[in-house]
Amino acid sequence: MKDPFIFRVLDICTCHMTLEDARMLEENIRDLSAYELGEYGWLCYVGEISDNWNTDGWSEAFVNVLKKAKELGCDYVRFDRDGREYDELPVFDW
Repeated sequence: MKDPFIFRVLDICTCHMTLEDARMLEENIRDLSAYELGEYGWLCYVGEISDNWNTDGWSEAFVNVLKKAKELGCDYVRFDRDGREYDELPVFDW
């Protein structure tokens, strides 16, 4: 049984999201299962992606990060400007 107070987090660089994704997070933060981490990034709940994230408007790269996190068994994605970069994911320079 999974302990409800322990969460797995995929720590990833914000370079793996587009500038448009970042703007959408800032504009829609109250409507999403996400939390702003000051000027450094966001903590996004993975959950059931199709239930919690309307993929319309989000880049394919952003949705793929959430799917990767789900495949790894993570509960959240921490998009952090100093987070880990993954070679297999696209990088956006913004």
